[in-house]
Amino acid sequence: MAIQSRAGSAIIDEQRREAMSMLASGLAREAVLKLADLADKEPFNATLCLDMGKALLVLGMEEQAIVAARHAIELDSGSVEAFALLARIHEGRGQYQEAAVALRRALDIRMNPLPGPADLLKTNVPFPVIFPELGLIFLDFELDGDCENLTLFSDTADEKHRLRLSIKGMGELPAPGDGELVERGAMSRVRIAQALDEKAAAILAIFPGEQFPYALCRRNA
Repeated sequence: MAIQSRAGSAIIDEQRREAMSMLASGLAREAVLKLADLADKEPFNATLCLDMGKALLVLGMEEQAIVAARHAIELDSGSVEAFALLARIHEGRGQYQEAAVALRRALDIRMNPLPGPADLLKTNVPFPVIFPELGLIFLDFELDGDCENLTLFSDTADEKHRLRLSIKGMGELPAPGDGELVERGAMSRVRIAQALDEKAAAILAIFPGEQFPYALCRRNA
């Protein structure tokens, strides 16, 4: 590993900031080229690998972004941001199990920064439903209705958005009366089950179907 002087590190940091500024300005390709040049100079710099992953993801180069994120983790196994990036990429590709593992690791590091990692695959930790393009995260789903008309719902932490999933009887969810419909679609059984605690997941298992309709709305103040 090359030894970098303080002056050299300052130059690398400044050039890295320039690259990330390019990325923020929509010049993703230029940012990737600059970051690649910096990575050649500092191949063991985990932050540069992480930034490269972010830039590659913007370019739609998901496979390469995964490689960059994993390399950042190899260089810094305690990087919450690297695990979160990996989770985001897998989530966008529909690879929910891989995303769940990465996000659980990020959450474990955040909550327990000093102890060694637990065996997270053996721990039943609900995996949040994430809408990355909107910056929305849904946790702690609640059951609503009865066996003839059952839904699951969750609010964002600031209670500005609600996600509702129809499990039985609703068909396509109507636009909510107390908010503005943002998006509707269908979510896989596996993905929903990952977001639930054991009790709610057991209830979900009773009902048939591999896809369940959802409605995402912005709640009125």
